[in-house]
Formats: sequence, C-alpha cells, structure tokens
Amino acid sequence: MSRLFPSALVALILGMLLAGNASATSYYIAANGSDSSNGTSETTPWLHAPGMNGCSSVCASSSPLPGDQFIFRGGDTWLTTSGVWVWSWSGGSGNAIYIGGGDQTWFNSGACGASYCRPIVSEGGTVSKAFETASGVKWVHLDNLEWKGMFSNLSNPNSGQIDYIDLSRNTNISDANMEISNNYLHDGNVAHDGAHNAHFILGSLGSADASSSLHDNVLDNSDRCTPPGPCTIDLFEGAPHIIYRNYFGYASCGIVTDWPLLLYNNTIEWIVLSPDNGVDHENAMESNGDTNFLLFNNVVRHVYNAGIVDFQMAPVNSTSYAFNNVLPDMDGGNMQQCYEGSPANNHCSWFNNTAEAGPDSGNPSGMCGRNTGSNTTSSVTNQHCITTATGNSWWSGTASFTTNLSQTKAAANAEGYSNAQIYAFSPTAANGSTVGAGTNMSSTCSTITAINAAAGAACMQDTSYGAAYDVSTHTITGAGRLSTNARPASGAWDVGAYQFGAGDPPPNAPTGLSAVVQ
Repeated sequence: MSRLFPSALVALILGMLLAGNASATSYYIAANGSDSSNGTSETTPWLHAPGMNGCSSVCASSSPLPGDQFIFRGGDTWLTTSGVWVWSWSGGSGNAIYIGGGDQTWFNSGACGASYCRPIVSEGGTVSKAFETASGVKWVHLDNLEWKGMFSNLSNPNSGQIDYIDLSRNTNISDANMEISNNYLHDGNVAHDGAHNAHFILGSLGSADASSSLHDNVLDNSDRCTPPGPCTIDLFEGAPHIIYRNYFGYASCGIVTDWPLLLYNNTIEWIVLSPDNGVDHENAMESNGDTNFLLFNNVVRHVYNAGIVDFQMAPVNSTSYAFNNVLPDMDGGNMQQCYEGSPANNHCSWFNNTAEAGPDSGNPSGMCGRNTGSNTTSSVTNQHCITTATGNSWWSGTASFTTNLSQTKAAANAEGYSNAQIYAFSPTAANGSTVGAGTNMSSTCSTITAINAAAGAACMQDTSYGAAYDVSTHTITGAGRLSTNARPASGAWDVGAYQFGAGDPPPNAPTGLSAVVQ
C-alpha cells in the first residue's frame, strides 16, 4: 500500500535538511581583509580570525560553530606580538572546526610567487606564544600553517610560556579529538643558560584522551640550530597521544610525552646538546608512562647527547612494544630503554629493530639498550645491533634475549650493512647474517592486532622507514619506504628492521673513485 506524505511535512523535512547543511560556514582571512566584512568569501575576507588579538566588529561578534572553516590566504603573515591567539570554541562529534590554509588555490602571489605557500603565524622575534586552546575545547583541526619567529632570552621560562601551539589547558578530556596536521614550525631562537621550557608544540590532554593526533607536520629548526649545536628548543612535549608521519629535527629534545598510544613513521634527527647540560630531558623520544604503547617504523639518527636515551618506554602494569625502528649514527648512552613504571608488572617487548650504538664517524661502542628498575623487564628479540660490545654486554638490566645479532661496524660494512645505504643497515644479499636468522614473531603481532589492527598489520611487514620529508616545500610526502617486504607467517624471520627481498634497492654507489687509463 502506498502512502503519500502531506506536502507541508515534506517541506518541513526538506527545510530541516537544508538548514543542517547550511549551518557550517566557511570564513576567509587575509592580510588585506576587514573585520567589518562578512568574511564569507575570498573577496570579502576578515583581517583576523576569532580569538586573535585585534579581532573586532563582525569578526568579534561571530561565534564559531561545528563544521565551520577558517581559511587563511596563503603567503600572508599574522603577528602575535601584541597578544596570544586564544581559541575558545569547540566543534562537534565528526564535525570539527577547521583552522588553516585549506584552499591552495587562494594565495598572495606577491609573497608566494606562482604557486601556493602556507599562511604564516609569526611571534615576530619576541617573547610570546602564538596559539593556545582554552580549557575544554574539543574537535578542532589546526592545519597547513607556517609558524615562525619564536624568541626568548629569559633565564628560566615557565612551561607553557614560550610555545607556538599550546594545548596544555585541555586536560583529562577523553574525546578531545584535536588534530594538528601539515604544519611547518621553525625559526625558534632561545638564548639562556637555565632549564629551558620552550617548545614548538606543548600539549597536556591527559591520559584519558585516545582521539587526538599529530601527523604530517614538519618541526625543523635547522635555520637556528647547526650541529653540533648547541640547540635550545624542545620540539614537542605532552599530547596528542597518536603521533605519526612527522619530521622532527635540529633541537635539544625530540618528543617527550606521557601516556602515548601510537608513535610511528616519524623521522627524528639532529638532536644535540643544549646549554643547560642535561637539566631538561634531551632525549629523542621519551615516554613517562604508557599502557600498551606501540612504537614502530620510526627512523632516529644523528643524536649527539652523550648519556641520553634515544627511545624510552615506561609501561604501567602492561606491555609496550617497539619494532621495525631504525636508529643509525647514534651517540647516546643507551639506544632503547625500558624505564621503571608503577606499579609492578611492567614489560617492554623490543623486537626487530636495527641500531648503531655509536657515531657512524667513529667506533660504535655504546650499548643498544637497558632495562631499569626492579619493576620492569624486557624481552629482546631479533635485534640487529652494530657495536663493539659483544654478547649480551650490549644490553644492561633484567632482560631475556632471543636470536639477536651483534656486529662491529667493520663486520657489518663488510657484508654490505652500512649507514651510507639508501635505507641504513639493510641487507643487500641473501647470505647476509641477518637473513633468516630470527624468531617468528607472528604470535606477538596477533597480540598487537588486538590492541590496534593497523599496528598489527605493520608488524607483519618490515620497516616503512620513518617519514619522507621534502626540504624544498617543508612537507611530508609519505612514508620513507613505500615498498615493504612481508614477514613470513611461518618459518624464520630476519633479524633487524628489514626482511630481505629480491626487489630491495642496492647499496649506494661508491663516490670519490678514480681510474687510471693504460
């Protein structure tokens, strides 16, 4: 039986649908805009975004709603020297508020030239911070902006006083859903001798948040830090707890975080000693409390802080896992550390990682890892460690060892394993010492799959080698190694982060050769 709806009811339903679709608005912000404009087109942009110091008139009276977009014109610059940009509005479930350079056809050709470049938020070389979220803010996506001009000469700045992006007002929110993506952060200049607390990104969303992410960003302070340093900026401290496909480089500290969940396909390099000589963390990646943390497919290299830790996990009454990571040219005291958590029953599973425990330019004589404290244990399996230490002497503390390979640099190089390769210390021949020499870890991958399906799938492949960074555009272009090899479901695995395959690239061609024609 057919049933006809009254025309009035149809009109009401259609009106409600149209109203729902129309509730989200795109606003445009440009350096030649006016806050008295309506801001809803590229030809009538605002000068400021809501929350910016100086926002007035129509801009000041607007209240951002879920789904709204605030699009900045590429190449224009906004200064935060006269006050912090405070964002106080939340999006909704599946309907985040977008802030950033979301239209790459709209740019200032006088600043960018013929192709798009990011909008710029600058601290103008003064002591300030650029952007912070107010307490309780959720569902915000901060995307595709350039951040520059950080400066401080304070002897001991307070945490959260000098930052580009500060999420630290958001604490213990289980569904914050903050997303920071595709940003370029650089030009941080901090000159002091005290314990530094200057960060490119500072966050403290709390242990309850499993929804916020930091991905495809470039934090590159090479314009202010020249190794061997000193370098004075901490790149990232706090949350979000899901961190993937970023580049972190040229700083005194890479990532310091509490309660991380996933950290994968990041490239971290050139972490060098700062003037405070160890007062602050100064590690490449440090966790201070985690539950079933998954750390995989990262590349960490050129770390020159003697006595520091390059990777630290600190599980709390759980097991955390690190696999498929590559750590070449490292001069730290310990490559991988399982740190004592609380309460007891804290375990780290380290497997199928490749590490050079010492500088590539010298004799790699450091330890590949350690286990600290009476409440922690480690299992160490299928590790390839390039070091002059022998046997289990390359690892300290309570740990169990299965099918690991320790080689001197000379022995590794003689077999084709080298930091000069396209992918550092990868096997080049089927008879390499790592090939077929490991334990099958498929059951561990199944355990990881129950925690996170994507991580479990990555566990059954070899390393995808960090993030690929285009230094000309300061963008992330994908994983560092797009073609990976499957680990066998049965039978022996290779030792280290790689599984040998026929399609693997050969080592780099030698340079500096000469020939004599006779």
